[in-house]
Amino acid sequence: DTCWPFRKSGIATHTPIGVRGGVFVPSMLAEFGSEYKNGNRRSKVLSRAGTSAVSKSTSSSQYKQLPEKLRSDSSTDIKQRPSRPPMKVSIELEHAIGYSGQISDTLAIHKNQVIMASGGNVVIADAGNSQNQRFLQGGHENSITVMAVSKPGDQIATGGHGQAPDVIVWDFKSGEIQHRLQEHDYGVSALGFSTDGRFLATCGNVQDRKLFIWDMKTGMIVASTMFDHIKLVAWGGRVRDKKRRPTNKFLFATVSQNGKHQKVTLWALDPPTGKLESVTCSCGSHVRMFTSLAFSSDGEWLYAGTTSGDFAVFQVKRFVLFTFVNVSRVVGSPSSIAAPDNTNDILYVGGSNGVVAKLVHDGRAFRAEQRVTLSGSVASLSLSSDQSSLFAGSSTGTVYRIDTREFKAGVMSQSHCSAITSCSFSPESSEQFATSTASGEIVVWSTEDYRIKAKIETGIPVTSCVLTEEIIVGGFSDGVIRVFDSETGDVLFNIPNAHRDGVTALSVAKNLKFIVSGGEKGEVRVWDVRTKQLVCHLKQHTLRVNSLALYDSNKYVLSSSRDKSFLCWDLLNERRITEHKQPMGSINSIALTPDQKSVITVGQERSVSVWNLRSPAPVMQWSNGGEGSAIAVAKSLPIIATGGVDRTVMIWDLYTSKLVARGGGHSAKITSLQFSPDDKQLVSVSEDGSIFIWNIYA
Repeated sequence: DTCWPFRKSGIATHTPIGVRGGVFVPSMLAEFGSEYKNGNRRSKVLSRAGTSAVSKSTSSSQYKQLPEKLRSDSSTDIKQRPSRPPMKVSIELEHAIGYSGQISDTLAIHKNQVIMASGGNVVIADAGNSQNQRFLQGGHENSITVMAVSKPGDQIATGGHGQAPDVIVWDFKSGEIQHRLQEHDYGVSALGFSTDGRFLATCGNVQDRKLFIWDMKTGMIVASTMFDHIKLVAWGGRVRDKKRRPTNKFLFATVSQNGKHQKVTLWALDPPTGKLESVTCSCGSHVRMFTSLAFSSDGEWLYAGTTSGDFAVFQVKRFVLFTFVNVSRVVGSPSSIAAPDNTNDILYVGGSNGVVAKLVHDGRAFRAEQRVTLSGSVASLSLSSDQSSLFAGSSTGTVYRIDTREFKAGVMSQSHCSAITSCSFSPESSEQFATSTASGEIVVWSTEDYRIKAKIETGIPVTSCVLTEEIIVGGFSDGVIRVFDSETGDVLFNIPNAHRDGVTALSVAKNLKFIVSGGEKGEVRVWDVRTKQLVCHLKQHTLRVNSLALYDSNKYVLSSSRDKSFLCWDLLNERRITEHKQPMGSINSIALTPDQKSVITVGQERSVSVWNLRSPAPVMQWSNGGEGSAIAVAKSLPIIATGGVDRTVMIWDLYTSKLVARGGGHSAKITSLQFSPDDKQLVSVSEDGSIFIWNIYA
């Protein structure tokens, strides 16, 4: 036998493998069954009599020995298709599932619309129907970490971190960028609009430590200074003179940190001169770490939540601590405070234990009058303009609407709050899809209303999941394959010790008779669903298996690996058929074209490669601008979708290799892509915890 000679160009190497005397006999392939063979726990679902469970094979240069299903002639080769102009394709963001619940104050209500940060986007949803959304996109390269809303000025300010930590000021009505404020060098930790919406305070992170006051009419700097790391900022109207009459100066407060110590500072801004005056509020011998900040409606009192289970009340005119209000038995540590605009006697406080409480001042002290418990800790609180509704965002990614009279909470939207590792449509239906997360969640979403149909919480990182009409198969980092009911989320069975160092990839046969899994050490294994036993072990990859693609016939599977190769396996004969390698980097994702004739890969080589199994090098290859981590192929359209570290969804014409559409908005690496079975929608998921559902127009 002879191996395919290595190409001098180094583009790729290819080793076709011969089978028994150099003759492939399709009639020798056994039908799928479920019986075991002679006590060695090898099922007939994959093997034929007398075949041993090995993955090594002899090599041959005779391409005609490839199974007919895997062969393609020049008439079916993608490269040989007749030339034509690229397809006209456009994509539109239909819906975003995602709320940055791990970050404080990234939720607000304005004009009966809920504004929330989701990755690098701002999502604006109708408070009455959260399915009606619009998006503010294209402003940030990374995740939004701070947000503020100017109700009088109809403006939204957002800030982030990274190499371009710009503060973006958006027009609420049009969604256009009004100002891009570029004075911060390292990141932004706090934002706040003045009560009349005229000025915006932007505060740099611990490396930056700059404080700027901006005029929102002109976008120019009014005042600036270097200060300690400011973590919180709130505005309180006008500075008052000794007779408590408002002056021309503006009042705001900050919480700053220097080392392990924090302090509360009151500031006076004189806009005509750009002068800033500051006074540190005296706390006596008390030491606190502050979590939230809000002024009373008249600006005479300043409330600051602490990690000690109380909130401090400062008297503004004397710059001193007036008292502490202990709420530890009600809300734990107060993480968010909302003060109504029309009264000093009511406060809404959200805490670390998930409780939102309505505190009423009885003339002597604040007392909890009503309370409601939410999931997770409370990250944000925002009151509607008519004070009838209180919107709360929790650390679990859930947004609640609370009736302030009856104090009952209803779920407005739900989302993930950790990196999403995979997504999957059921092959039979476009009405639902599943996602899995690094925090151990598997969720089934409806594409009708984008609400949760089933939720599974394991606490163990999920590396991949596959959804079918009947079951959900999940691969976990503890090496276990777990199978759940797709409607109820109940556990049906487990396959323990499927892979010693963790399951990294999954594929499920269309007849649901077996599961193919990939592992951290490069092994590919096949499991009988009925018996839950290993029926085939295939080992040639030397590093992690990143992706699997199963042929429709259920007889062959492709595996791509971090070792720069992808292999084609004959499952019935339990042997490797072909091996393809690329010269650089991991192959992160692999997919088959609908006709099952071509293989498409993306990875660290920063290109999209289209392969024919009988050819050593890609028949087509083009740059996609960065490392690719996910690929999806449409069933009825000649288009593919790719995503990766550049955080952009790209749609390519498969036959012309032209980029025909692109969509941005993710603020971290895209980890998975999936077309719906009817090719009308595309789902993209990312490490930032966001899910984007795109409409496809072709």
